[in-house]
Amino acid sequence: MQPIEMYPQPPGTPQLDTVAVIYTGGTIGMCKNQDGQYAPDPDYLVHTMRNTPLFKHHDLPKYHVMSIPPLLDSASMNIDDWVRIARTIESLYDLYLGFVVIHGTDTLAYTASILSFILVNLRKPVVITGSQLPLCECYSDGYFNLVGAIRATTWNINEVCVYFNNKLMRGNRVQKYSAWAIDAFDTASIEPLAIQGTDLKLNKHVISSMTPVWPTQVTSTKLTVTTPCKDIAITTLYPGFQPKLLRAFIGFRGLVIQAFGTGNGPSTLEFLSELQNLHLNGCVIVVVTQTHTGLVNLGQYEAASTLRSAGCISGYCMTSEAAFCKLSYLCGLGLNQEQVEQSFGQVLRGEFDTVECEGY
Repeated sequence: MQPIEMYPQPPGTPQLDTVAVIYTGGTIGMCKNQDGQYAPDPDYLVHTMRNTPLFKHHDLPKYHVMSIPPLLDSASMNIDDWVRIARTIESLYDLYLGFVVIHGTDTLAYTASILSFILVNLRKPVVITGSQLPLCECYSDGYFNLVGAIRATTWNINEVCVYFNNKLMRGNRVQKYSAWAIDAFDTASIEPLAIQGTDLKLNKHVISSMTPVWPTQVTSTKLTVTTPCKDIAITTLYPGFQPKLLRAFIGFRGLVIQAFGTGNGPSTLEFLSELQNLHLNGCVIVVVTQTHTGLVNLGQYEAASTLRSAGCISGYCMTSEAAFCKLSYLCGLGLNQEQVEQSFGQVLRGEFDTVECEGY
């Protein structure tokens, strides 16, 4: 990591009343190039924060801005980039009050989900934010998203969160709902952790519902980063889905299937045979719903129960992003197939609600 700027304090020994703002790229800091296209500008974000009174407001905690080069459009993010972000937080963990990660919106939900799992023993806030419009635009949402994210680190909510459009949301429950609207992110099956209106509303029952669980023994209280598995994939069912496509995932440790409704899929012998073969080859197969809200119940319909008989397990009400990242995390721990399947059904970081899923 190479800091591009330390602002508003000069470089030196950070204090525990200071927030680390980690800039990874995204729309928020882009400017238009000669062709009129938005492109990353490594200096514009810091220049804007230095020269905008809002970022000097007395209600904000002190903060340092730094970057992880190269700045990326989040559509180019991969697992190695997630680990770099996590390792950056790990290296700074004992020096800062909390962390803000500035990120592009396209894959922000994935990054929020994976960080919630691979940051083991996290006891400080990690708030991820970005914007739909860059700061160079008059109506940019980036100003209040960034200010709100910095302020949210002082609310004593010590987990991975997303701050967007005045809402602080659990990171592994977030999905991007719109490529156009300023209110681009939401958590369909859970209330926000907090909402900033004319005053601050904390949803304490949501905040208190997250108690971390570790699938393997953790002997240290120090923040550590686990390396996620790269051999995980997602596929979507559609009318006329060709079962032979599943053969492409042989050799993968995990597969998330976005199924219809409450977890329904084709009941043809060919489809079930391919699923069984994939499972016999060691792949953990998780079924989630294609809908934004809903609960996968592999016993409600015959079309779903056949998936269970082929070796699939339920993703409950998890988002596809959270299911993908949870699988990546668990497989990265070195667990075998059966252990991963057992651990997947546990609530590890508040990624689904046991009350909501009771009896499924």
